[in-house]
Amino acid sequence: NPLHVDLWGIFVSTPSVTSEKATVAVDVTLVNHTAENKEFTFKIEFKDPVGKTIPGMTDDKKLEAGKKFTFKQEFAFPEYRLWSVENPELYTVTVQLLDGKKVIDEVTQNFGIRTTEFSAEKGFLLNGESVELKGGCLHHDNGALGSATFQTAEYRRVKIMKENGFNAIRTSHNPPSETFLDACDKLGMLVMDESFDQWQLPKNPQDYNLYFDE
Repeated sequence: NPLHVDLWGIFVSTPSVTSEKATVAVDVTLVNHTAENKEFTFKIEFKDPVGKTIPGMTDDKKLEAGKKFTFKQEFAFPEYRLWSVENPELYTVTVQLLDGKKVIDEVTQNFGIRTTEFSAEKGFLLNGESVELKGGCLHHDNGALGSATFQTAEYRRVKIMKENGFNAIRTSHNPPSETFLDACDKLGMLVMDESFDQWQLPKNPQDYNLYFDE
């Protein structure tokens, strides 16, 4: 639909997690590709790791012609399950845009509730607990399948790493596919998401070193 959730337009974070509640922040970027201002109904709904619906919000919104805007909303979860490498509990958030009762766009995104922190004394902390990173590097390609990404192939790779005692993967040396990251989320794998391998020093004439400082 010309009025829709932007590509990769949902960003979920958990800015605060305490014993009383978890705060889930949802940023949704919408785009109006029409030549007229649009009025619509904006709906957010959650499901917990066992599929139980958690109410979110429903509100009437407006978006000007040709504009892009990010709507920001925070929700309190008094009861919640933490995502960890041992128990990768995943929630889903579904965003709907409605014209009256008609759904004109819908996007669902997985997310986990967790806290991360780095400490000089305790190393990497996940949900307040020190976690030793047992990691390996993986390139983006899938052997004979090449650089295309397939759900079963990505899941298989991460599953093999997990079964062999790894809890972390560094992607070498490009941003990995969404499918790969989804597999890591579902199987309880931490990721060092590497964008490129060259900083100021070049390895090839057209490396990112030309643009790193900027």
